[in-house]
Amino acid sequence: MAGKITAGTIQLGDSSTATQNFVVNTAVDGSMKIARGNAGATTQDVLTVSSGGAVGVPNGISGAVTTTGITFSDATTQTTSGTASQFGIGQTWQNVTRTSGTTYYNTTNKPIEVAITCYSGSNVSGYNATALYCNSVYIDDVKWYFATETGDQTVRGTIPVGASYRFTTTLPSVDAKELR
Repeated sequence: MAGKITAGTIQLGDSSTATQNFVVNTAVDGSMKIARGNAGATTQDVLTVSSGGAVGVPNGISGAVTTTGITFSDATTQTTSGTASQFGIGQTWQNVTRTSGTTYYNTTNKPIEVAITCYSGSNVSGYNATALYCNSVYIDDVKWYFATETGDQTVRGTIPVGASYRFTTTLPSVDAKELR
């Protein structure tokens, strides 16, 4: 839709049922209201924006929306587990030092992702394998045969809160990262 309205009312929808239509009211002071209903009739405000930019939801939310939930106008609440406790939120990839065969623990309050890349160095030949275990349960591995060449193998996995992990490899160099 093209056009410019400096102040006025537009009805969006053409249903005979008023609650299936929206009305947008704009004012010269920059404020706006979106409501359910028909233009020229009584409407129910859905969203308001003041001339100062404050957004309101008059019949939907009372109080602030937080990371732990929303309080609605009828005093009911919808809570979340808190986005701060969700996997990946507030976490970054970290370089960590890890040794093949050693057990490590996730002591954070969130699951972590581990990525272990093992390098062959130069001109390593023979069968090579890298495997990842969580609480002694196999979760990923890479196996191949080098014929006097260089290469790398990466294993990845998600480690739950409080769980242990370890990796094993036949390759000499290790680059370990954790999303923690």
